[in-house]
Amino acid sequence: MPKETIDERYSKWSERIDVSKRLIKNRIDEWQEFLRYYRLDLREGEAPTGDNVWINFQFAYSRIILPSIYYRNPDMNVRPRRKGQTSQLELLAAEVKDDVLNYQFEELAFEVEARRVIFDTLFCGYGVMKFGFAPKLAEQKKVSEITTLDFEALFEEEDEPGVSREGYDDRVRADHPFMLRVAPRYFWVDPLATSLEDARWVIHGILKPIKELQKDRNYPSRLTSGVEGTHRLEEERYLTEADKSSVESHMRGTPMAELVMLYEIWDKENNELLVMDSYNKDQGSREFLKRKDWPYNIEGFPFELLVFNPDPESPLGVSDVSNWKSPAQAINFINSMHYNHVKRFQRKYICEKGMLAEGGEEKLLYPADGMVVEVNGDVDSLKPLQDAPITPDAYALRDVVQNGLVLLSGVTEQKRGAIEKSKTATEASLIDQQARIRDSDRLYVVSKFVERAAKKLLQLDREFLDFGTVESIVGPEKARFWLQDPEGFWKSEVDVKVRVGSSAFVSKEVQAKQYLDLLNLTANLVDPMTGQPLVNVQEIIRRVADKLDIDDYESLLAPVPPPGTLPPGVAPPTAQGGQSPPQSAGGGPVQSPTKRDGAANLGDILSGVQNLGVRRQPGDQ
Repeated sequence: MPKETIDERYSKWSERIDVSKRLIKNRIDEWQEFLRYYRLDLREGEAPTGDNVWINFQFAYSRIILPSIYYRNPDMNVRPRRKGQTSQLELLAAEVKDDVLNYQFEELAFEVEARRVIFDTLFCGYGVMKFGFAPKLAEQKKVSEITTLDFEALFEEEDEPGVSREGYDDRVRADHPFMLRVAPRYFWVDPLATSLEDARWVIHGILKPIKELQKDRNYPSRLTSGVEGTHRLEEERYLTEADKSSVESHMRGTPMAELVMLYEIWDKENNELLVMDSYNKDQGSREFLKRKDWPYNIEGFPFELLVFNPDPESPLGVSDVSNWKSPAQAINFINSMHYNHVKRFQRKYICEKGMLAEGGEEKLLYPADGMVVEVNGDVDSLKPLQDAPITPDAYALRDVVQNGLVLLSGVTEQKRGAIEKSKTATEASLIDQQARIRDSDRLYVVSKFVERAAKKLLQLDREFLDFGTVESIVGPEKARFWLQDPEGFWKSEVDVKVRVGSSAFVSKEVQAKQYLDLLNLTANLVDPMTGQPLVNVQEIIRRVADKLDIDDYESLLAPVPPPGTLPPGVAPPTAQGGQSPPQSAGGGPVQSPTKRDGAANLGDILSGVQNLGVRRQPGDQ
């Protein structure tokens, strides 16, 4: 088979881009429609009027679900992968990687990007996050190639000729990895793939102003100097009608209006990165702006997908909001019908023309208590006009549709902050438990997404991280250990574990109650060897007071008795058979675990403690 020419390869990728865009066009159009609803940018016939009631379910439900999934960065730790006895090197390597990883998650604003990705997943069915490294080295050197601390010699003024920078994005900093949300409309996957793992290629579209592209020294000027605009902001970025009109009137004819699309092609089959632009693709030189080997030594693509509702035939999932659309519209229609019926339910009269005496018509239009209306003729000729009543089935239909919306969204009355009085406590509890199943599934999916993101970061750190960055994060002692044997340091395999559910919102009141439940279960337990309590009651009280924002709580506590002091009325324990109780190493009697009357045995208590699921918050010791 003859080798593929450059021109044939260019034509192949140009066609793949066009086909990929067409394949997701309907999905993207629907996504933008849901964004309209979220922003309450409604079209004619949709907007609230005198006869139309609109409840923005897309906004309300997404604002309920999002913080229940990702309120903050989750608890995450790095530990050696090898089980059993681990070496000091493995333990220290895991500790340093844990410090670096948690620092990067905070410094790179992973929480902000993750929430945007989750938003896309709810509305479009999938969210995309991109990973990369943006050094300012002229020729990037691997960690294993750095043998001295003279890093200044490695720096030059030119940009790194590798991966395209994301414009002037402040989130992309020199000599640091980056994690960025990618808009679903600008991410295309191999149509033969059923997951990101078995995709042969992916394409990321990046909009750039022409002037910025022409200044970018990563691309040859002979290809960028003659580039003309092919995209407009108001066409590519979904804007409200008001914003779109403003952009069209103020930006038309300005350099900001001239945009070009760069297509980053990540070809796993040939292990290379290609870059095309929309102008040369259709009418220019038809040459790649860049062709280079795969720039990262990481597993898979430098992208991660988040999907809540998987489709077995596609890597792109099913949108949650798309399933809400029909019942949400039905509820708004029924509400509008009820509203109009209430408006029409004003008393109307029928009478013969000229029957009312002078001023009688005005009195009927603007009635007052005790008002007398005079008529000329038979009083029985003045009759109220009955409007068509609304059928009771319409009210029952609203409940049916509302139940369907709860079934599809998982947003129950409890989550909305309103519990229907007609439901029993048992029914409400069962409904809430079923809703928690869906939340738990989403939380698990998000935790695995975060783990994959953390592993991508560690792989980028292994390839690009320098001594100065490590030292600024973990301190000189640990950094010197890393420098002495960087290859052995990174060869030390680790696992990243994210505690499921730790990213969700938990109120301070719930956290305080969890600590109090723990105290109730364990307050009377003592160590059988030392006779000391197993639980630090003072620390639990401190945490409860902190959660409840109670200042100067120490003044409320009784003085702590000296060690070994027994409560009043409690005799020292004695062993069976009249023998002296066993002595501890310090000479004192060994006390067995005690418990309140009626409490469960020690095994039951410890089992209960494990089931409490006490959530640690940042700052807890």
